[in-house]
Amino acid sequence: MRIKRLARAHVLPAILLGLAVMTARGSEALAQAPLTVAVEVLPRSGNPFSSTSIVDLGYWSAFYDAPTLVTTDGELLPWLAESWRPLSLTSWEFTLRDGVTFSNGERLDAAAAEAAFSYLKSERGKIEPVARDLANIARVRTVSARVFEVHTTTPDPLLPRRLSSLRLVAPQAWARLGPEAYAQTPIGTGPYTVEVVRADRVRLKAFAGSWRKAPAPSLEYVISTDPIARQSALQMGDVDVALNAVSPDEFEAVQEAGGSVFIDRIPAVVALIFNTVKDTPFRDERVRKAVVMAVDRAQIVSTLLGGHTAVADQPATRGMFGFDPQIKPIAYDPARAKALLAEAGYPRGFSFDMEMPASKILYTSVFQAIAADLRKVGIVMTVRQLPQIPFQEKTQTGNWSGPAFAWPFFSPTADPLYAMQYHSCGWVAPWYCDPKTSEMLNMALAEPDLTQRNSQTAAIMRRAHDTAQALFLYESVSFVALGPRVKSFRADYGFIRFEAIQLAPSK
Repeated sequence: MRIKRLARAHVLPAILLGLAVMTARGSEALAQAPLTVAVEVLPRSGNPFSSTSIVDLGYWSAFYDAPTLVTTDGELLPWLAESWRPLSLTSWEFTLRDGVTFSNGERLDAAAAEAAFSYLKSERGKIEPVARDLANIARVRTVSARVFEVHTTTPDPLLPRRLSSLRLVAPQAWARLGPEAYAQTPIGTGPYTVEVVRADRVRLKAFAGSWRKAPAPSLEYVISTDPIARQSALQMGDVDVALNAVSPDEFEAVQEAGGSVFIDRIPAVVALIFNTVKDTPFRDERVRKAVVMAVDRAQIVSTLLGGHTAVADQPATRGMFGFDPQIKPIAYDPARAKALLAEAGYPRGFSFDMEMPASKILYTSVFQAIAADLRKVGIVMTVRQLPQIPFQEKTQTGNWSGPAFAWPFFSPTADPLYAMQYHSCGWVAPWYCDPKTSEMLNMALAEPDLTQRNSQTAAIMRRAHDTAQALFLYESVSFVALGPRVKSFRADYGFIRFEAIQLAPSK
């Protein structure tokens, strides 16, 4: 009955979406039907150096690959590079897979890797987000057809993990087309190539020469900003995969329709970020701790996330390098929260605005629950939603309207210090500045020994917890709704493993 009610409530957007998909399929036989993925938004660019956001990986994973891949368990896998080894404290040797080609026929070789780094070191390339993340790389040298060396300015024992964010491009096409034109027709080593781009969808065709096997002869991304419309289209059989379309209380509806849900653990801790650069109550550590104690995070995880993840008490998830399992949680204690507020000079509480990105399937309900808990101790939090792009721009400009906002501690390399660099004094537009943490961070980033680096990272995690740097909420997860056609599915940190997808045979 629940499925029928959902379908009736959203029948118009679902039918419109379904008709569009069926029209695109035309008279194809079932065996030739595209694998169809419903997404909220596609990347603003097909330039793989233009973003480090996990949001873009669901699309880019169809055609781009990096030298390494970090899994949801924090394991580092060989990807385009089959092996690597340190040559010294500041140099590494990487060996690429043999026989891999780009979709335009260019060969993947060491020169392609060197060309990518050369672009990132150019005046134009230096402004790319990926260039910022790889700024410690001084130069790359081709040794042989498949071997290249990476030389860093300072020791970087986690460099192989860091290269998981470097998606390689076909060097000759990149040099000929330039970033803008290349972004329109991306060329990679993945299982698909872009065929047709429209306002509401992108159609890709399988690249037979890819080292990763395509599960279907064509792939279609359908853009739908409404998560309920994405779910309805899935239930009607017009979509095979719906990203960020369901919450745990809707799992049953998907399963009753013959589908399933894949839970992808994201390398991020969802948090309410305190702005201590501005003159706000959150400059006082007692106020920050009061906010943490006032929010029943265990209840949020249990009710809104179905218990599918864990409460976070540090800016790292389990399995991350430097995660400290000895950190003791800050307990839910509204009475103690009120006492701390009184000590800090706010016996009657205070009011503030917080900003969050719109269209997040769970964010709205999570932060409404936080607002309800805070109101019980006298703090009035008003939630203001912004479109994704303007919100991301504020992380670069610091032009926040209020003293708090929702943004994760995101570490795509499973190294929490990646995120801490954003949430520190050294960020281009800082919102939290603790000189002691910055000093510890700089020391850890320069530490060449992995054991010492791990210990120093854990110490930074403890300080973030002890000073209540943010309201750490939970370890982020992504719920991917799958239709009946999809018999197996795998994603790692948002990177869809198309080669692992199995579709039901045609009838």
